[in-house]
Amino acid sequence: AVSIFADMQKEIKEAGEFVILSQVLKDKLRTLVHDSGRAFLFVNRKGFAPFILCQECGYIFKCTDCAVPLVYHTQESMAEPTLLCHHCGAKQTPPDVCRECGSHRLKFYGIGIERVVKELKKMFPGIPIIPVALGESKKAANIRLIADKLNKLNSYIAVGTEFAVSGIELPVFDVSAVVSIDTTLSLPDFAQNERLFRILSLVRELAAKIFILQSFAKEPEVLSDLFHGSFEYFAEKELKERKKFNYPPYGELIKLTVSDTSREKALSRVKKLYSLLQVLEHQLGRGVVEITNPYPAYIEKKKGVFIF
Repeated sequence: AVSIFADMQKEIKEAGEFVILSQVLKDKLRTLVHDSGRAFLFVNRKGFAPFILCQECGYIFKCTDCAVPLVYHTQESMAEPTLLCHHCGAKQTPPDVCRECGSHRLKFYGIGIERVVKELKKMFPGIPIIPVALGESKKAANIRLIADKLNKLNSYIAVGTEFAVSGIELPVFDVSAVVSIDTTLSLPDFAQNERLFRILSLVRELAAKIFILQSFAKEPEVLSDLFHGSFEYFAEKELKERKKFNYPPYGELIKLTVSDTSREKALSRVKKLYSLLQVLEHQLGRGVVEITNPYPAYIEKKKGVFIF
């Protein structure tokens, strides 16, 4: 398959507004629809928009029990638009005004699968647009039905999350594209590049003719490696980087988690644990074990519990 990189910063600048789909992807999809072909578009977030921001004061609508933004959903399975927490399942009615300052200047930010589906339905009203995400298909029977549908239909555009590329036996498509994956680049995980490379490789392998990668972050190094290098080249670079910091497979990481409904108690307990571990580090020697400072979890609060 031919690989094409779309710089979305450039696309937005030329369009004078935020755009979800690049011009090259739109053109390829129009040709595909005309020729009755099939396409798969990858989006790494569920929902319509990952968060709502007040443009007046900067307030972001978050779950009261979890330290994460509420995701805006508009799918047909919900009677009305809903703000949903993907960690505890809490639901709220979308606001008309900001809770902090009362401003009406609220804006949806980010790209979710529902937003892409809505955009495609507007562009191609005569072709099936099929969303494939874990929320709609948790049961094995539903997964089989979706797989059968995708394999039997001749012409459609499927839009899926990571669940689609790793949890369903997908057919080969004329065009496959990554609409959005940039949030994965900022995850605090030493293995994130490996996971990203795997996802992109899976989406690329689905394409018989054309693979398009859109990025709002210029062309990150790992994406460049996927485009211009082999897995061996990527693995060699990644292993050198991990060796530098003694990450697996050159060392072992052990994460100790402390949690409590009181942030103060959780913080106090994790500090005590850290003091005990420092004694252990001194006894064994720094070359044997290294203890890092305690810090809040990536999602510090989940279901009313604070995590360190």
